[in-house]
Amino acid sequence: MSDPRSLTDRQDYWLTDARVYSLIWMGRCLERAEGVVRSVDAAALGAMQSENKDESFKLALKPVLAAWGVRPEGNDLRGLLYENETSSVYRNLVRARSNAQQVGPLELMNAINLLVAEMERNEGSVNTPEQVHQLATVIVKLLANAYNVIETHWFRREPLSEHVIYRLFAQQQQQQGSDRVFHTP
Repeated sequence: MSDPRSLTDRQDYWLTDARVYSLIWMGRCLERAEGVVRSVDAAALGAMQSENKDESFKLALKPVLAAWGVRPEGNDLRGLLYENETSSVYRNLVRARSNAQQVGPLELMNAINLLVAEMERNEGSVNTPEQVHQLATVIVKLLANAYNVIETHWFRREPLSEHVIYRLFAQQQQQQGSDRVFHTP
């Protein structure tokens, strides 16, 4: 039985269902990590405008926790950045890296590894709104770099023409037809 295949614009690289699944989850994890870090950054920026920054930051994190489904347990900031299994920035980046290993080019692996390393380097040292804003700024820039790698390796600037799509589809059908072996009794 041959691999299930999806249409591609390169003859030597087919996207199997498993690769597509990994791409989808990698993208979801990267987007979730970005959403959480931007939410925490917004709370930090708001708290930085207050006289009592630490108390304002704790209060500003409450709706962020609720929005991302994180239950307040001890250090809310740590939960959002590192500990929550489904919503923390760090855990989503680690999952994105795991999925990228299945499909990503080396440049993408390097970009995601930089994100994970930055989170690990700052673990335990991010407590104030100012520190959160500094970390968020770095993470958002590194995420933009990862998105740029994805954009340049998988997507075209202009769509494929109908003629090219038909030609690729016909080549795929021919290849699948030649992979089949018919036996007659």
